[in-house]
Amino acid sequence: MGCTFYGNDAPSGAGLSVLNNSLVTLDRTIVAFGRRGEAIQCGATAGAQLGCCDLYGNAAGDWIGCIAGQLGQNGNISADPDFCAPQADDFHIGESSPCAPEHNPACGLIGAWGVNCHYTDVSEPLDHATALRLRVPSPWAPGGAIRFRLSSRGSASPILLGVYDARGQLVRVLARGRRAAGTHRIPWDGTDRWGRPVPSGVYYVRLMRGVDRRAEPIVVVR
Repeated sequence: MGCTFYGNDAPSGAGLSVLNNSLVTLDRTIVAFGRRGEAIQCGATAGAQLGCCDLYGNAAGDWIGCIAGQLGQNGNISADPDFCAPQADDFHIGESSPCAPEHNPACGLIGAWGVNCHYTDVSEPLDHATALRLRVPSPWAPGGAIRFRLSSRGSASPILLGVYDARGQLVRVLARGRRAAGTHRIPWDGTDRWGRPVPSGVYYVRLMRGVDRRAEPIVVVR
């Protein structure tokens, strides 16, 4: 109960693999952004019963297989948990997270970590000392590149640059890890994490470093 699984990489069962002749019960648990495998995988004679759980963005699917039909039942949801800074191993959630207690009075907190984010409002310019500057070509054209600038403050902190769809679901990670202060140019070929061209529409490029965030829309026209 009250667990958080993020970014796991397994051929099957990104969050949990249930062996035959077993029945597992999960309560108030997040399984999100698994890199391979479905969220929960069951053997032929196994099962899983979930309540107040959020399964979202797992590579091979969320509410499928042995847990198909449980979405929307017993407080179960499928929504971006809005982790504070997963690239920095901070899995607290934001105030607007669907996993926050105020959004789930019947369930309370979903996941292992509570609400504890301190975001910079991306609608306001950031001061020089903490600047994360992001330039996005829009509409996007093949061969286009995303540029961002990091100040020297917090230069040892890892960054995450990603493309998200209009629902807030991660489409592609463009850059992850530590970057030196200065200007960086990251090309994007217009494909998702599986190398498939994304359809036309509005997407969002999000740059995160520690608790600082910048986000800009990008329009893809094919």
